[in-house]
Amino acid sequence: LPEKLMAAQRAGVRKVLIPKDNVRDLEDVPKEVTSSLEIVPVDTVGDVIHEALGISLPRLNRP
Repeated sequence: LPEKLMAAQRAGVRKVLIPKDNVRDLEDVPKEVTSSLEIVPVDTVGDVIHEALGISLPRLNRP
């Protein structure tokens, strides 16, 4: 994750979506990298679609 976030920063990316399970890996990323990016933890594909496109999908209630 640290290398990918540093590459995103170098490429001029402003917003990065990461799996919620990887939030703990942010400790390994230099503060100058994390402070220049909007890092959004996501849990589902619906979360990704909402963050990337601004569209909210209905949640399915599974038995």
